[in-house]
Amino acid sequence: LPSNKASHLDEALILLRDYADGQLFAPDEVNQESRVVISELNARDNAGKRTSLDRLNTIYAGTLITNREVGGLSEQISSATAEQLRAFYRRNYSPARVTLVVVGPVDPALVSAKITRRFGSMSAAAESVAPYASIDPPVEGITPTVITAPTFTSTLTEFHFVASRPPDNAEGHREELMQHLALLGLCRRLADKRERDLSHYSKPAINSDQPSFSPGFVHHSIQLGTPAGDWSDAVQFIETELRRGREGFTQAEINEAVAGELKSLSDHSSSMAGQSSASLANSLAGGIETGREWRSPSIVLAESQATLGGLKVADVTAAFTRIFPTDSFQLVLFVPPDTHVKPERLLSAYEKSSRQTLKKNPAQEDELHFCYENFGPAGKIVKQERVDDLNLSLLVFENGVRLNLRPSSFEP
Repeated sequence: LPSNKASHLDEALILLRDYADGQLFAPDEVNQESRVVISELNARDNAGKRTSLDRLNTIYAGTLITNREVGGLSEQISSATAEQLRAFYRRNYSPARVTLVVVGPVDPALVSAKITRRFGSMSAAAESVAPYASIDPPVEGITPTVITAPTFTSTLTEFHFVASRPPDNAEGHREELMQHLALLGLCRRLADKRERDLSHYSKPAINSDQPSFSPGFVHHSIQLGTPAGDWSDAVQFIETELRRGREGFTQAEINEAVAGELKSLSDHSSSMAGQSSASLANSLAGGIETGREWRSPSIVLAESQATLGGLKVADVTAAFTRIFPTDSFQLVLFVPPDTHVKPERLLSAYEKSSRQTLKKNPAQEDELHFCYENFGPAGKIVKQERVDDLNLSLLVFENGVRLNLRPSSFEP
């Protein structure tokens, strides 16, 4: 809204109430919007979208998720009638499913009274239906899948792990923090190993998501792109580093991850005062959508500081083994049309890698040593200037080198 004036808020609540139970679904509007939606589906029907659907249908095979594409099917949309939409709307848009979020410089008691007055008369539908229960993908053992991607010219190797999300309490928050540090450690190791050994391959990607359609679990994935003939190297690359992670991290690696995490949380907490109402509303809605209680960044920072103060390397390693088990994940390989790989061969490449003896990790020997400790003898400063409005000190050395110094709130 442009401001927190009472008239603006009243108008917004009228509009939201109309969304909640006042839609008419006039036939001419339904026909017009159907064409718009179909046009949007066609515009988004690209290679990336089809690859994402192939991935989704593989990971969640056997569940309702694969039959519930968000945009719908063109043949269903084109034949949908106003009566069908109205009946669906009445069944599913009920007060029990409504959550209203108001964020801004408002009086909570006054806003609550306005909401009660505007939404209190909303009645439950006679045929209302309960939301579907959350759906967990069936993951038993190691499942290999090979998908031919018509537009690919290289291969993409993916490891997918699905686990229950830790509970929304102090112990669960600690576990999530340990898991996040484990992911940071793995991300650093994958990047370092690629730079040393596989710099001609794509950058490894690590993703961690809590799908809104089933908020009770968390989905971790690792991806690596390679030339078409080198997919087995990608399998070995990821399998080897997962095994190293299960064997443990060094204290130096954990210290770096902890420092980075605390800096990120501190920055987020510091920026909270300048956060927009829309951004905060999205954050609140995201917590509601996944069934989690919203906590302010300052509370999260304080809890994290207390947890990380007595952190042990073994805690992070244990969390790593819980999110990356050896006996329950999906191994997916995307290949171009001219590359033929059977799933059995994909699984065999993984098993072959898992039987090989691990070599010592160079990163553990280096202990993340700071490389620039000796800059030689001090140079002579021949000019020094202060720029007060920019908080800058400008230095010029005898050899012509210029140095600009400015203090900041960054980590030391």
